[in-house]
Amino acid sequence: MAYRSYYTFLLIGVTAYMLASLCIIYEVTPFIITALELQVMLAISWAFHLLFYNSNSWNRHLFNIHRLFARVIAFGISAVLLATFGASSDAFTALPTAVVRMFKMASVYAVVSYLLYAITMLRKLMFVRRNVFVVRQWRSLMSVLILSLLMGLPAGIIPATLQKAVLLTGLLVAASLLNRIKWIAELTRRDKWMAVFYLLIASLLNIAAFQVLYHATGLEYVLLTPFSENTFLLTLFAATGSYCLFSMLALLFTMPVSSVIEEQLSEINSFQEIGLALQRKDSTEDIFHRLFQVCLKNTSGNAGWLILHPFKATETCHFTEISSEQIGRINVWMNFRELIKTENDTGYHYFPNLDRHHIFAETETPYKSLLVLPIFTKPHHCEGVICLTKTFADGFDQHMIGVCKSFINQAKLAFENAQLTQEAIRSARYKEELDIANKVQRALLPQKFPETPFIEIAALNEPAREVGGDYYDYAQIDPRRFALIMADVSGKGASAAFHMAQMKGIFQSLIQLNLSATDFMLMANRSVARCLEKNQFITAIFAQFNFETNMLTYVRAGHTPMIYYSAAQNKARLMEGEGLGLGILRNSSYAKFIGIINLPLYKDDVLVLYTDGLVEGRKNESAEEQYGYQNLMNCVENNHQLSATQISNAIYEDFAAFTQNSNFKDDTSVLVIKIGQLEEGWKPNLSPEPHNQPIKRSLSEKNDK
Repeated sequence: MAYRSYYTFLLIGVTAYMLASLCIIYEVTPFIITALELQVMLAISWAFHLLFYNSNSWNRHLFNIHRLFARVIAFGISAVLLATFGASSDAFTALPTAVVRMFKMASVYAVVSYLLYAITMLRKLMFVRRNVFVVRQWRSLMSVLILSLLMGLPAGIIPATLQKAVLLTGLLVAASLLNRIKWIAELTRRDKWMAVFYLLIASLLNIAAFQVLYHATGLEYVLLTPFSENTFLLTLFAATGSYCLFSMLALLFTMPVSSVIEEQLSEINSFQEIGLALQRKDSTEDIFHRLFQVCLKNTSGNAGWLILHPFKATETCHFTEISSEQIGRINVWMNFRELIKTENDTGYHYFPNLDRHHIFAETETPYKSLLVLPIFTKPHHCEGVICLTKTFADGFDQHMIGVCKSFINQAKLAFENAQLTQEAIRSARYKEELDIANKVQRALLPQKFPETPFIEIAALNEPAREVGGDYYDYAQIDPRRFALIMADVSGKGASAAFHMAQMKGIFQSLIQLNLSATDFMLMANRSVARCLEKNQFITAIFAQFNFETNMLTYVRAGHTPMIYYSAAQNKARLMEGEGLGLGILRNSSYAKFIGIINLPLYKDDVLVLYTDGLVEGRKNESAEEQYGYQNLMNCVENNHQLSATQISNAIYEDFAAFTQNSNFKDDTSVLVIKIGQLEEGWKPNLSPEPHNQPIKRSLSEKNDK
């Protein structure tokens, strides 16, 4: 709403109230202006004042509790003082009657304006962390206030039952807003005490304003008698007074735990500081220094020291509020190196009372409780030690110790993750965050497949973690020949994703050589053997589509068997074949395990390649029943008439419905190929021939020679 529009509301409201005031001052009611007309003017005035304050008090400034209550209290004090003067004007007998009425009308205006300003300013508190529901509650309150203005019309026009119903509705809506006190959680302990003080003053001002209007005389056409018939004023007093009182009580009840909450917030901030230091990839020494300062601060320690690399020649010691001589005496007493040599089950060493050990003489400044926190970044490898002391016994409780352990565990976890990531991508010079790694990996998978009348391809991929080891790809050799591959790297997570990227490089390199299926698998096995550790392997399916002959050449290397749906037979079956995973055998004998399958293709045939995560999906955690091959074949048969994209979606939806109660997840990928329009003048050879064809003379035979 435009800035000037706010003051248009105020101008209309003030004008209407001045006209009503003139009627009262010069006593033209009910002789010239009827009581009904007077009440209509007052209702118009308060309605436009409400619109003005509701619009103008919201967007002017951001939420600030001190500024908010300072303005409300300043307005309230001014209004109560003016109202008190107007109410006591009867005592000034020398004043003309018209002047007395003018002061009384001014006092009513001041009080009602204060109440309208206060309730609309309190909205800022109610709207902290607001949602749609609280906005609707506020609009309901505004609607009830507008409606309650009509309840002030002269008796006989509005039924008494309706007046009571509107008043009750207003009280209920105001009560529903009492729980909107989330702003309390944003305050510090000091701010909470200040808020109690502010709310107490605001409550006293509300009581004073109520007393002024309740005992006002000579305004029978403005304030109805009895006072309970003033629905609008009662709703205003109830909304402002109850919210101030309820907020004050809530602050007082939460005050005893506010210090604990602030400590927890400080701990959270410390976690964030450590997290930011880790994200910035600060040096290990800088992170340990930050850990030391955070632990010292959150335990309120009197002194402490940090020892880095305690078992190396580069050992360094950093200390605060304690001398190196005192540190040395304590370290000698507790046999420091033996103490931190191995990691114990608790992760810390606590000495609650050092007095009994007489480490220091009575004339020295003794430290009576000691907490030792070794930091093991690897098993049996202590990278640093944090030692904290206090000048009184039993200075560290379990909460303090637990907080320090949490800080250290957070740092240790980050160090371990960094080491694992570096091992997984040791050939790279930097490591990506997991979300970036996920985007990079998805970029390695084809997002679009070639559009051709011969074949339609669709794929889905769902890694078990942020990144996975499933891989599929294609290559269009020429307009009538295509190659597809699907592979599954053993393992999960970052290491599997790294090897998946290597597999993509192998495929894209070998496909350029225009090899036969046998030679492709032989060379892929050799490449994988060079890239992977001996305990890792990759299962794969390699398929060559030739639409000059309408034939598929299919090789399976230990991968899950392909599903082949025959449109002519209206039936799906498994194409198992022989084959051994890439990288299991790392010599020329691998050629003996390559089985070639040649398959004629027909229009509307469907082929489905997938990883084991699909068929091994479980119904729930305890059940052994898996999604399995049969469910997959049934799904293909039931949806064969759809497009490749729709079939892949149907498979995934069927799989998701089957495993909806299971938390077990594995990398899952599906590749659906649907045969389109084939060359009409050529038909494949239908003579029976075994699926496993003898291996043609290939690279293995050439090498043997």
